[in-house]
Amino acid sequence: MTARITFALAALAATTPAAAQSIRGVVKDMNNAPLPNAEVRLNELNRSLFTNARGEFRFDGLKPRRYSLLARIPGYSAGRMTLEIKDTASVDVEISLNQIPQALENIVVEGKRRGLYGKVGDNAFRLISGAKVTVHGAGTSAITDSVGQFGFPKIQTGKSYAVSVEFPGHIARPLFVDIPPGGSKEVVIVINPTPSGYRVPNRAAWAMRDLGTRLAFNSRWTRMTAEELRKSKGKSLCDIPRIRSTIRREDPILIVNGYEVIRDWPLCEIEADDLELVEWGTNCKDASGGVGLLLGTHCEGPRDTFDRWRGGYGQWVMIWTRR
Repeated sequence: MTARITFALAALAATTPAAAQSIRGVVKDMNNAPLPNAEVRLNELNRSLFTNARGEFRFDGLKPRRYSLLARIPGYSAGRMTLEIKDTASVDVEISLNQIPQALENIVVEGKRRGLYGKVGDNAFRLISGAKVTVHGAGTSAITDSVGQFGFPKIQTGKSYAVSVEFPGHIARPLFVDIPPGGSKEVVIVINPTPSGYRVPNRAAWAMRDLGTRLAFNSRWTRMTAEELRKSKGKSLCDIPRIRSTIRREDPILIVNGYEVIRDWPLCEIEADDLELVEWGTNCKDASGGVGLLLGTHCEGPRDTFDRWRGGYGQWVMIWTRR
């Protein structure tokens, strides 16, 4: 009798389809405190939900495959991850979001002089003296004067730059500017007190220096600045012809803000409206070499040989977000 029962159970298991799996997780801040009411989006199924009071979320009824998650809540940088559900197990994940300052918007206007000029102030409209302003892509920096002003009259025009500001106890988002040929830009950069618990990523400074090299030496046709992206308002990156002429994969390697690597992120899930700058290319094709370093690629020998070996696998997109 026991043998018959065992055989019957084995036969039932063989004919019963695998149960649907789940993604269970929690969204926290960098101090390990849960974040309630954070939106978590499952891109492949176009499903979204919000975390409970303990920062928890759960997606049920999933089939074995690769998935990508996006978590976001006002006041924090968005968190992204890719994962894979296999036949026999659900997946538990933890997503940590970095708090960002609630900054006033930087101001950029056309100037009457040649070069780049501006002021640095805080969110209480006080001008800041002694702040270090660095122009990445030009390899130059300056200290704001007694009234918070700075100027780069000899900077090359007709190019794109990233501008960062350093001041003790404060933080500022990078500012991306296009200076027209023979013209200038006047900017106001707002810095904010560093939020409690905020952690500056270890690679952030390196990422800005590496970006400066690409801005100086890579072709401008391999990037789109905020001014160009505004012309694609309402579109996802997969709908922009300039990007798709190089990036043929639907899920290229994604690099966020210069240092966070996410494999196989859906290109159609990235909105142009959310970005300050987007860059794209293939492994071993950027002047800085930083992308290859991030991706663990050894770019030795003829570059075209490397691409023939890998085909389209080495395609990447780097996004610089507004937050």
